[in-house]
Formats: sequence, C-alpha cells, structure tokens
Amino acid sequence: MVLPVQNSQCSIVNNSGRDIVIALALDPDESATSNSVVNAGRRLELLKTSSGDPVIKNGSTGTILLDRTYTSESGASGPVTDYDLLVCDPFWLSPLASVPVSIQADGQTPFATQTITKDSLVPGSQAIAFYQAINTFPESQLTKDYTTALNQAKKVALQTAGDLSAGKQAVSAAINTTLSNFFKTTREYTRVTLPGVAAVDSYYRNFPAVWAQYKDSITYYLYTEEGDDTLFAGTLTLEQAGTGDGSAENAGYTCRFNPAVDPARTSRVTVDSSKAVNLRYADGIFSDDTGAATPAIALQGAFYLREYFDGTAGDTKVIVVITGQVNGSSCLGYDGPWLGQKPLHAKTPALVAGDGQGSGDAGSGGDKKEDNVMDDWRGIVIVAGGLAGVILFLSASGYAVYRIARYVKYKQLKDLLTNWDQLENAEKLELAARFKRIGVNISDEIGYDFVKQQAERTTLLMQRNKLGKAMTLQRMALNEMIQYAAKAGKSIPGEINALLDKLGISQDRIWNEENKDNLKDILPDELTNFESMQINIGNIRDRIYELNPVFRPQNTDFYQGISAKLYDEVESALRDEEREPTELDPVESEILID
Repeated sequence: MVLPVQNSQCSIVNNSGRDIVIALALDPDESATSNSVVNAGRRLELLKTSSGDPVIKNGSTGTILLDRTYTSESGASGPVTDYDLLVCDPFWLSPLASVPVSIQADGQTPFATQTITKDSLVPGSQAIAFYQAINTFPESQLTKDYTTALNQAKKVALQTAGDLSAGKQAVSAAINTTLSNFFKTTREYTRVTLPGVAAVDSYYRNFPAVWAQYKDSITYYLYTEEGDDTLFAGTLTLEQAGTGDGSAENAGYTCRFNPAVDPARTSRVTVDSSKAVNLRYADGIFSDDTGAATPAIALQGAFYLREYFDGTAGDTKVIVVITGQVNGSSCLGYDGPWLGQKPLHAKTPALVAGDGQGSGDAGSGGDKKEDNVMDDWRGIVIVAGGLAGVILFLSASGYAVYRIARYVKYKQLKDLLTNWDQLENAEKLELAARFKRIGVNISDEIGYDFVKQQAERTTLLMQRNKLGKAMTLQRMALNEMIQYAAKAGKSIPGEINALLDKLGISQDRIWNEENKDNLKDILPDELTNFESMQINIGNIRDRIYELNPVFRPQNTDFYQGISAKLYDEVESALRDEEREPTELDPVESEILID
C-alpha cells in the first residue's frame, strides 16, 4: 500500500528489542486516521504501516499515516498537527510507551523519524506502575499529591487562558508541565507523562487482557453476602482464542459469568455452565447489559494488596481482584477459590476461620455454617467498595485533564473558559453512571474532596480489617490452647472462655461500625483493649506450656506472631495518621505489569 500525503507520513525505526505496533487513542473532537483499524469500543485505533501490516518488527522501519482533522466549536476544521503515539505490544496491545510527535515547521515535509529504543519504553513501564500504585494505595501520600496536581493543572490552565497574550499551545503546555513537575518529585515515576497515564487508563478501560493477567484463560471466584452469611456467587471466566484482536468485541476475549449451583455451600465452587451469561467489557466494566443504568451483573477489575487475602501481615504484593455487583449484591472475586477453612494461598495454617472452631473439613458440618470466614470476607468486600470509588474517580480525572489539554489546542481560548465546566461535568456524569453500574453510591458532588473522604474512610476500614483479623487469630490460638488447658490448671479454661467472650464483643463492635467518624473513636479504644488481651493470652500460653508437657504450641505461636504484626501496623497507623506505613508504600510494592 502506498501512503498518500507526503507531509502526513511518519517513519518509525524499531530498535526496542521487541516487535511493536503503533496506536492512537480516539478523541471525540478528532477524526479517525484513514489507514487504521478501530477497536470495537471505539477508544483506540491501530495504525497500519505502508505494507498494510501494523506490526513493526524489531530492527526494522515502518511508515504510518497521521492525517487526522479536528472540528472546532464554530464548525471550522483543519489538520491535527501533533500526536501522542502509543507504542504497543502486538499480542496484547498493551501500551509500552507514549511518544509525542509534531508536524514539521514547514508543513510540507513528513513528520520527523521516530526511533524507539529500549530506553523509550521506560516511561511506559513507569506509567503502568504508577497507575497501579495510586489505585492500590488510595491513602498514600503519592495519591494525595496526584489529586492535588490534577486540581492544580486546572487552575494553571484557566489562569493561562485568561492571559490574552498566551496562545492555545501555552495553555496545553501549562497542563502538561504541571503534571510533569509532579512526576519529577516522585522517586520511581520521574519519567511518567500525563499522556502516558491517560494511555494506560484508556487501555485498562477497554481491553480485558490486564484483568486476565495476560493469560489465555483465567477464572475468578466471586463471593457475595446476604445478611451475615457469605455466599459463593459464581465465576467470571475470561478466555482468549488466538492473538489479541483490537477490532473485535472484548478484544478477542470471551467473558462469561457462571452462576453457582449452591451459593450457600462456600466449601464448593460448582457452577452451572448451562446458565452462563455472556458479558461485554466496555468502559472498564464487565456487564450483561452495557445500555442499562444498573445491569444485573456489573464487575470491574482492581488492584489490591495480597495480605488481605492470605493472612500474611505486610505482604505488599499487588494482585488483581474483581469487584462489583451480581444481582444486586456487592461481590468480590479472586483467581482462586476460598474453600471453607483453606486459605487462598495454602502455605500456612488456615488463617481465615471466623470462630477458630471446626476441624477444617470443608465438606462436613451438618447445620453448622461450613466456612467460618465471614468476618474477614465482609470487611474485605466493604473496603473494596471504597477502593472502587477512588479508583474510578482518579482514572476519570486524569483522563479528563488529558482530554482538555488536547481539546484546547484546536479550540478558541474563550471556548475553554466557557466550556471547562461543561467538559468537566460531562466527565462527572459519565463517572456517576459508572459508579451506579457497579453499585457504588455517591453524592451528587464528585470532586477532589470526594477522593479525600473515600480514601480516609477506606484507610480506616483497612485498619479495622487488620484489627479484626488479629482478633480472629487470637481466638484461633485460644481455641487451640483450650484443648490442653484442663490439665494445666482448673482456672485456665474459664480464663480462656472469658477472653473468647471479650474478643467476640470487640469484634462485633468494630465489624458493625462503618461510619468514618465513629470508627475514628472506636478503633483506638478497641486497640487498647486488644493490647491487654494479647498480654493475658500470652501469659495463659506460657502457663499451659509449663504445666502440660503435651502442649506443642507451633500453631498458637504462628497465630500470635501474625496477630502481633497486624496489631503493630494498626497501632502505627492510628498513632500518626499523616505518616504512611512502610508496608503501604507503593514504591516498595510488587506491581503487576505485562
């Protein structure tokens, strides 16, 4: 194929060490490129080279066409003169880099040749890590500073637009400079750019590969709640045949919800595939009806700390989870089943039992509730709901600021001054609709204060979850000790039962409270109570060990050790709310990237 229009051509030299493709994010104010393949969600177009093949092999050169036009408010149109090229992986189409290019000054010669090296891909990997970090750690200083920078970008842009001597490019540059200065202040994300973050957000919202963890097939096991009971809702399966297809719906994946056969039996994960529901992935949500305001099934991917699932305090590995709604109930899913007493990562004794009783036989129990995991699981579901709100807001806000930075280049400055609120409100309305689809209730006012409030509440809920888990572990330790207590002294069984009662009362108090302000008062009190109970439990353990030679407290010691770590984390967080615990520092975490 011969590319027309000499001044619209751009040569890409690929010295990156891997094959690549070039893509562009679609903008509603700009036309599509003529020689491209538009993805099904109409959010991204894959640019073909002059040979007709979009793939540019490592060590070769490909020529692409950049011939978009824009339309202004007045109806005038003209050529788009600069682009943020997305360098992508050919198979998954995930963004590797964002490369800015501008038309030559004479307007007659082709765009300058762009050489992609290994170093060119560094900002892209940093953008992915940054995006995951701010969504995993809404309470971190990094996230707080980012929201401040987004808000500041708006102020700077409007101030620059108000200067009659400033040009349109100056306003756009002011936005990008504000964000660039913010990234330069970070430790690990100094080369991240606003277009890079927008590219990651756009990709995650339109391509399910990241939630499939870049695998051909993956299954998420979804759990929901009904009253005080946790139910197995079913599974979300993502399967891909062949290579990533940007032009196909769901980018070539088949996405299905498979309902549980017996929701109450969480010790089993049997599903009825004959009743499977096909889902479409659009705008970051897997749903059964993309046109419905509140679909029966609406699920989204998110990033989470593994420690909330495997019971290991301070485990800062970031994992993928699925949150949202299934038939009106909030749910949470992980790529492994929660089988009764068995932890998701079966490397340690079972850490998830709610009452510390039972043999761990997932198939037994008669009328007894089989899984005993509710306290921890309900808390995780609640926190996930708060995280979902912060994630959606941060994603939409960053993308909106990027869009406005491009918008102003081809509009009159007066349009920016008069239409900024209109543009921002449009993004807010879209965001509110996304919230509603996944069952997150929000107020009419969506703004930076909303993020602050949601993040603060989520942080408190996280600390509540840790303290609740620490209490669960001590109850498990006590239930193990009581088996050896009678031979160690007549008073010890009574002391153990009294502590079990106190722990149960404390857990009920913190689990039944979700109000942010009340939690601020309750948590310090219950932490103090728990400290004294831990001391008593430790003393009882020592007495049993001395008086009953049969007692071998390996599990007890393990439970108490993890409980002590969780206590220290909560105590540290509550002692100084402004200090970010090292265990929650995004820079020190393992980030999931392709």
